[in-house]
Amino acid sequence: MITSHEIMSIMERECRICMRLFSKLPSGSFDYRPTAGQRSTFELLQFMSYAIAGAAHAIAGNGWDWWKEHEAIAEKMSPRDFPGAMERQIDELSHILETMTEDTFNNEKVAEMPWPTDNTIGVELLDNCLRWLIGYRMQLFLYARSNGVEISTRDCWFLTEDDPTATQN
Repeated sequence: MITSHEIMSIMERECRICMRLFSKLPSGSFDYRPTAGQRSTFELLQFMSYAIAGAAHAIAGNGWDWWKEHEAIAEKMSPRDFPGAMERQIDELSHILETMTEDTFNNEKVAEMPWPTDNTIGVELLDNCLRWLIGYRMQLFLYARSNGVEISTRDCWFLTEDDPTATQN
């Protein structure tokens, strides 16, 4: 059985891969939008800066206030704020999981989500937060590649040696 500590470790690594991918983006790529109906790179960064921890709060039974507050903060952020926002999100995810017992994580059912679920908190964190994080990480990787960033598939899946907290100008 997977533990909350293991889930947190995986989510933190995924956040750090996202931060590293961000550090490779050229400053002119933030307006990139593959098609008219898709998020721009900057809009993707804004959403990624709060959605995972916001959903984790709701899954843990804390409601949607954190999501709403940080969605408003993200609307005012600049691209260079992304690494700090991801660090805060890591801290928030860690706080949520550290204050939860393993019994709650593995056995308590999710109380309220905007979609039907009968999952436990732990399964819902995997099924939503981790799955979203992996999907948005892949999207960020593809946006970077579409903007001419020379990174390999390995850069998408592993935290490579570069400093993931490097900021953009």
